[in-house]
Amino acid sequence: MDQGRSKIFIDSGGFIALTYKDDQEHKKAVQYYTSIKDGAIFYTTNLVVAETYTWLRYHTSHSAAVKFLDVIKESTECKELVVVQVSVAIEEKARELLRKYADQVFSYTDATSFIVLDLLCIEDVFGFDSHFFIFGKNLHP
Repeated sequence: MDQGRSKIFIDSGGFIALTYKDDQEHKKAVQYYTSIKDGAIFYTTNLVVAETYTWLRYHTSHSAAVKFLDVIKESTECKELVVVQVSVAIEEKARELLRKYADQVFSYTDATSFIVLDLLCIEDVFGFDSHFFIFGKNLHP
């Protein structure tokens, strides 16, 4: 992977907005992705992939959800996307974080994403979840 490229984490909201044409953020997501795709290496987690697949399956169609999985596979094979496998250690840290932030409504997937961002020193997130601001991350678009 190119060392000069920026690292951007894609959250499920970013994937959904890119994939689902009826999403209110679709145009904004496509414009943002098109403007940065050649200058960035994208990261996500297996839990974000699972969350996105499930959302697409429940809200769109089986074919759209499976197509999403195919795009993930192709993107990882050509090294445009790194899917981080959430480990037991990451899950333990996520559980600690969920206990600490009792006043926040984070999903389990969100908590693991926050830990991965920290571990990989990623500052930029492609998504629409304002919870990333709590951890000082830059949320795009």
